[in-house]
Amino acid sequence: MQVSAKTSIALKGLLVLGGLVALVGAVGILGAPVFMAMALNG
Repeated sequence: MQVSAKTSIALKGLLVLGGLVALVGAVGILGAPVFMAMALNG
């Protein structure tokens, strides 16, 4: 029981971490053209 509990906690942690990385990646991909446009216009 302890092993499975630790495994589930680890999996949840990896899922949350993966979600944050994906979110940051998506923001970076969507934000890059905006920053480029601002730099060119500025």
